[in-house]
Amino acid sequence: MDLHETTNKYKYLFILAFFVFWGIVIYIYSDTQDNLLHIGLVGPMTGLEKESGAEMLQAARLYIDKINEQGGINGQKVHLTVLDDQNNKDLARKAAEQLSKDDRVIAVLGHYYSSTSWAASPIYADNEIPAITASATSNRITEENDWYFRMIFSNRLQASFMAQYLVYVLQASGVSLIYDEDEFGRSLAESFEETSEELRLDINNTWSFNTESEGMEQQLNQIVNEIKSKDDANILYLATHAQEAAKIIFGLNAPDVYTFLGPDSLSTPLFLETLQESLMEKLNPGYFSEGIYATSPFIPEISNELAQQFRNEFFARHQKEPSWVAATYYDAIHTLLEAVRATKIQNKPESIAKNRLAIRDYLAALNKPNQALAGITGNIFFNEYGDAIKPVDIGVYRNRKLVTSPIQFQLVEDVGQIEDLQQALDDEKILEITDQYFYKTNIVYTGIDINEISHLDIKDFSYSADFYLWFRYQEEFEDHKVEFTNALTPIVLKDPVVNRTKDGLTVRAYRVKARFKGSFELQEYPFDQQKMTIHFRHADLTRERLIYVPDALGMRIDTKEDFPKKLERIGALASIDGWKLIDAWLFQDTSTGDSTLGVPERFRSNTEIQYSRFNVVVQLTRDASSFIIKNLFSVVILSILTYLVFFIPVDQITIRVSVSITSILTLAFLNLRVSTELPLVGYVVLIEYIFFVMYALMLFGMAISIWSMRRFDAHEIDEAHRINRFGLIVYPIAMSLLTLYIASFYW
Repeated sequence: MDLHETTNKYKYLFILAFFVFWGIVIYIYSDTQDNLLHIGLVGPMTGLEKESGAEMLQAARLYIDKINEQGGINGQKVHLTVLDDQNNKDLARKAAEQLSKDDRVIAVLGHYYSSTSWAASPIYADNEIPAITASATSNRITEENDWYFRMIFSNRLQASFMAQYLVYVLQASGVSLIYDEDEFGRSLAESFEETSEELRLDINNTWSFNTESEGMEQQLNQIVNEIKSKDDANILYLATHAQEAAKIIFGLNAPDVYTFLGPDSLSTPLFLETLQESLMEKLNPGYFSEGIYATSPFIPEISNELAQQFRNEFFARHQKEPSWVAATYYDAIHTLLEAVRATKIQNKPESIAKNRLAIRDYLAALNKPNQALAGITGNIFFNEYGDAIKPVDIGVYRNRKLVTSPIQFQLVEDVGQIEDLQQALDDEKILEITDQYFYKTNIVYTGIDINEISHLDIKDFSYSADFYLWFRYQEEFEDHKVEFTNALTPIVLKDPVVNRTKDGLTVRAYRVKARFKGSFELQEYPFDQQKMTIHFRHADLTRERLIYVPDALGMRIDTKEDFPKKLERIGALASIDGWKLIDAWLFQDTSTGDSTLGVPERFRSNTEIQYSRFNVVVQLTRDASSFIIKNLFSVVILSILTYLVFFIPVDQITIRVSVSITSILTLAFLNLRVSTELPLVGYVVLIEYIFFVMYALMLFGMAISIWSMRRFDAHEIDEAHRINRFGLIVYPIAMSLLTLYIASFYW
């Protein structure tokens, strides 16, 4: 075979190898693509509401990333196909067509607006693809489409809630209605009028406008002028989108004269941003926004533990507080992927119709409280229309922030637990709204100013706290029945330092000095971090009747970082030596109990009794440098002394063993001294592991001495020296590894 033939042979082999290589790559890539779960997401990624569209996407990706990091669902990673409809009905239809015809997409999240969701609805129904909106509230979207589900309340529910709130909380007898003639505003107005008629709440005036009309601005100006001329239009329900509501408020320019109430659109970031464009709002923050009421699917202060975790994760990733849009779409993707998990879907093009149907059927069957998924906006289950059964939070703007209003309505999930339903209805402790029963829940704004935390006793798991505690509330609240669940001795709140009632709000403040029990974790001692906590709840009132809300305004806390900064500024932990403050936070969560408390209606119920619990957490880290100097410096000296044994001649066995034994005994004494500072725990702590390693190294040195001496006595001099050199090398390596391990905790 000549050179030319050899060259051609290698050339052909190279070409063959090239195609084989890329064939394998393409096969692997294709297989990966086929093994993805494709979910569509449609919303306003650009345009006026792009911030809300961004939150839809950010929330969905936050959950999907966690799922994919865990290996996906049923061995499949989740892929999000994102389309932009700009809240435009034509673009919404095009996006729906594209996703419906994609034989990889098993379900859709969106759309943001009711109008765009309604425009896309027939397309999803015709192509039999399940869709979940977590923002569109028009009644018809789910009522007229078996393939559409809603993670947020409907317009019927939120409008009814606000009408009830006007009557039972604000004690209003009349209201004026302004609504947008689009799908969102019209369905809101119809539901509001229907409930108002049932409640005998007079609708004194009604105005409407058309956002799609070129003369909308003129229509709004005319409405504003007519309102100014009316004597019975001082309470206004704005069934509109955010910008239109803001324009009406700007036009009236008399916030002290009018009380404004509105739907979830008034609790979005866009509404507050639009108000803040006004010169008056800039010069006098809160000029327009203060006191405006709005419904919301999510107010963090009264949300559950999952919500607090989500809030922290979202803030850590995006450096901003999540709005209700992020919260509801997080629940939506969670619910959708749980449907995929439960139905064990394997996403293949040939089974796309079967997969879509399986998801729809799972969601439709998720229709009872005892089947509910735990979500950050509450338990997730649907009614016969596909609407999530959720309470509607009522918020009010204070200091340019939407906070929970003093009275909320909480869903009664088990009517059988109500001892006398009719009496509760007559007493207005329970309300009937759209064929559902709701508790009238008292919100207690709770604030705490810590003066000092002292006398931290690790052995006893206890510490002392001196603080001011206050409650601000509208309805009666028996604060003397507050139970501090981790106090060493019972605390009874009496003799308030402040006790006043003004404008229907009562404020009571107390000074508390007591010792509390902690639950310390010592596995990483002496590089441990500890949490000192204060917990309390009401002895009698369950969460349906009472919810604590951290009084951020009263505590002058705007961000999460303000609370620990405040503790450092006043030196609240100055008397605790050897510890440094890492963080501090406060929140409300739910404390549960299985006891029926002897109430017959609860005997056969599986529902746990839940109490709102207020929590304060102060997290400290031990000053490890001082501990090392006091306790581990002697260990370092012993380790050096033990190492010097290897430099003593191998035939001096008596000296070498004596040094090793002395080191071991001294180490045992140090170990005992450190152990006396620790409580009795059922596990081994880090410092004990360090001592165990040191014991092993000292025994290793003694073993090397004895082994090398035996070889020396056997006249194997070179072997004896080799054994000693082995110890001379291994010992410092082991000590270096131990030092690096300790340093990893310190730094």
